[in-house]
Amino acid sequence: MFLPLLRRRGLTPGAWVAHEGVLHGGLPYLAVGQGPPLVVFSGFTAEHANPTGAARRFSLQPLRPLARHFTVYLVNRKPGVQPGSTIADLAGHYAEALERAFTGPVALMGISTGGSIAQQFAIDHPQLVRRLVLVASACRLGPGGRRMQRELARFTLAGQPRRAWAATGPRAGRHHRRQPTVCGAAVACRAQDAP
Repeated sequence: MFLPLLRRRGLTPGAWVAHEGVLHGGLPYLAVGQGPPLVVFSGFTAEHANPTGAARRFSLQPLRPLARHFTVYLVNRKPGVQPGSTIADLAGHYAEALERAFTGPVALMGISTGGSIAQQFAIDHPQLVRRLVLVASACRLGPGGRRMQRELARFTLAGQPRRAWAATGPRAGRHHRRQPTVCGAAVACRAQDAP
């Protein structure tokens, strides 16, 4: 896009430049935009690194409108997360990083699995959260979600990334019946629904 079009849309050229870095503990991030911080916990990824190429464009595109008002930090999980790590462990990694990176509470958005981590983060570290937004997230994984994540992990570990991501899509076959999914801009979990 050229400069006059960016200005008509209320953006400055810097809002479209992605900056790359690593937070304390090795959590990789991409930052785009200008304004107060909005930290986004990314969804499940095969690699705990900043995306590149088309994956980077795909990851940043839905966040670009937010860059008009915020510096959006898309933060991934740290590399080398140990097998058996819990959502609370991951929330703790984020807490250590955000305590060192920001001077006060931040607006926080969690997408998909990042939303599950963001919920735990808000429970365990409320002093670090100004606002919480959940996108396409739930308070727990159902049997289908667990099966999908196991398949994604299995194919990723086998070095088959395309097959891994194919495992996350709708199943092929005439006799497959789709199960409803929970998806929304904000999902709340009542205590009696918790596992």
